[in-house]
Amino acid sequence: QLLDDTDIVTGRHLMKISDACGEILESLEKRPSAIMICITCVDALLGTDMERICRKVTDKYSIPCVACYMYALTREKRLSPMAYVRTSVYSLLEKQKRESKDMNIMGFFSPLNTNCEIYDLLKSAGIVNIRELARCEKFDDYKDLSKANFNLVLNPESRHAAQDMQKRLNIPFIEMLRLYQPDKIHNQYRLLGDALGKKLDDSEYFEETKKTIAKFKNKYGKLKFAVGEILNGDAIEIAHM
Repeated sequence: QLLDDTDIVTGRHLMKISDACGEILESLEKRPSAIMICITCVDALLGTDMERICRKVTDKYSIPCVACYMYALTREKRLSPMAYVRTSVYSLLEKQKRESKDMNIMGFFSPLNTNCEIYDLLKSAGIVNIRELARCEKFDDYKDLSKANFNLVLNPESRHAAQDMQKRLNIPFIEMLRLYQPDKIHNQYRLLGDALGKKLDDSEYFEETKKTIAKFKNKYGKLKFAVGEILNGDAIEIAHM
């Protein structure tokens, strides 16, 4: 479906969205589990009721449809575009019985490193199923996210999604800050253990990290450098390091 300026100005493009979804569904060999309609600043300025359009698509094609708001003009607001995206991604989850030994890690669109110590620490606290959005291979795996007894938020951009899940699904959440100083990370794991009512013994990882840092300093002295162009960390903490 090609659109021109007249379609946008008159709102005629809204009538074409449902038909466009139908054309896409007909062209696919395998029917998808859901449809996500991403909209940008144009519809924000027009005041488009995308929720109504999504309901229309859902009713017409019997497939869940959800709106994803990617408004660049909100990037400096309380809820950034990526916060809205994450909320939209989790919005298809429906309430079901929560499992006491299940939890979700929220924050990223890619899974944590398989060797990350957080998995072993959480399992030592009695957690059996640790789920992440990026590790869901099927839609049923995605739906199992609503079985979580709690969510662990590792990225503030997922905080609003966690708040929404707490409101809709009664799943509470715990948020951990992204820190880089080993002693602060060590203390944060202690606090996480207190919240879970279990002791998280990260001493092995803590000592190993200190040895690695000492070895690096001995080899490179006072050399300072940064990796990447953006660091999502606390500027004061990084400067102190």
